[in-house]
Amino acid sequence: VGEIGDTHVTLSTALGEVSGITEGTVYAGGLVGHYDGSNASYAISSSTASGAIRADSGSGFAGGLVGYMSSGAVTQSSASGRVQASDSRSQGTAHYAGGLVGYFGGSQAMTDTSATGAVSANYAAGGLVGYYTSSGLLSNGSASGQVVGSTHVGGLVGRLQSGGIQNGVAIGDVVANGNPTI
Repeated sequence: VGEIGDTHVTLSTALGEVSGITEGTVYAGGLVGHYDGSNASYAISSSTASGAIRADSGSGFAGGLVGYMSSGAVTQSSASGRVQASDSRSQGTAHYAGGLVGYFGGSQAMTDTSATGAVSANYAAGGLVGYYTSSGLLSNGSASGQVVGSTHVGGLVGRLQSGGIQNGVAIGDVVANGNPTI
């Protein structure tokens, strides 16, 4: 699904590669590119995605399951495959990539989630989540695979703006190039 809002996504599976190439903004996810709902009670649950995800754009949000999620929760879900957000033309800096979710915002939680595969982004790169800014807790999350980025780079989360982490596990090399925050 390219964009979806104000609904539940349950027991869903997606297989295959997703690529978005433009000079503008790309939302690329294995299952959902842009999850934009006004009701925080909705969720993606018991869902999986597998395949390479690539956002090559001026600004990009790439995730193995969801590229950009502004509200709602993610529970009992997983993703596998390489995730990349970059700009091959001008090296723009607004790129978010996560093995599961590129950007996670709102007020809900992320629980019982996992991601496997390499992740890379010019700004925020995380094995599970590139950028986490939610008042909800990230709990029981795991990630495995190499994570490469230039600014905010982490094995589990690239940048944790708000919320917290409980029972998180990350396995894999973390490589920061440029002006890193690890």
